[in-house]
This record gives sequence, C-alpha cells and structure tokens, in this order.
Amino acid sequence: MPLHHAGTQILKTKRLVLRPFSLDDAQAMYDNWASDPQVTRFMNWSTHESIEVTRTILAEWVPQYQNPSYYHWCITLEGEPVGATAILNIQERSMAGELGYNIGRKWWRQGITSEAAQAVLADLEALTSTAQILEIFSETFSAICLAAAEEEAVVRTMAR
Repeated sequence: MPLHHAGTQILKTKRLVLRPFSLDDAQAMYDNWASDPQVTRFMNWSTHESIEVTRTILAEWVPQYQNPSYYHWCITLEGEPVGATAILNIQERSMAGELGYNIGRKWWRQGITSEAAQAVLADLEALTSTAQILEIFSETFSAICLAAAEEEAVVRTMAR
C-alpha cells in the first residue's frame, strides 16, 4: 500500500508544539543542543563549533519542507526550541523508516522525547490507510521509551 505523504505538519501535544524549523531557530538550536557534545555524540553530524554552522544547517533544511516526503520537526516547549525529531531514510517499498531525535540536556528525563515521538507516530498513521505503520514503528517507539526512561538523549533505531 503506498504512503500518502503530507510533509512536516504542525503537531501539538499537551506540552509541546512540533513544527518545521525556521532560520530564526538558529540561536536556540545552537545554545540548547547543537553545541553540546553530550547531546550530539550519537548524531550523524558533529557538534556545532559556532552559530554559523547552525545557520548553515538550517539554511539547508528549511527549503526541504517543500518536499512532501520530508519529515523534520523542531520540538518546542512553551515556545522555546528544545530539540528535534525526524523520520529519515524512508523506504517506500517496505514502508520503513528511521525515527531520530535529540533534545537539549536541560530537558532530559522529562518525557519530552517520548511525548514528541507519540505525536509523530500518530501523525504517521495518516500516511497509510491501515494500521500497518504502527506495527512498523512499534520497535522504534519501544526503543524511544526505553531510552527516555534511562536517559533522554539520542536514539536511532531502524524499524523493520
């Protein structure tokens, strides 16, 4: 069954708003997580050495929101960007993908990434007309819950 891509939509939970990044997020992203080696140690990109690196990355990400198969959210709490989550490496044929996230250390162990992941997974149900997407990402969600219980940092799990 084909995926019906809708792109990065604004998602709201009890405490959070997940939204597309904007260029205006550079300072908060740099200050809150991108410049922290403990947050970025498991990422596929290096710790940002300057705000200019963050601005360059955001300048690359923002135009990608025009692509309906691009899923990348800025996690905000009370209007402040505190982290990010994304669906990466989407494989249309097997309907699989990778759920990745990171969050600033100040917000670890508060259930924020679990809450954000639940919102993203609920949104993904709309990509297919069956509940199959939940089965595909259930392994990823379990890994996220486990990581959140131990230490909210970064988890990248391939859902198969």
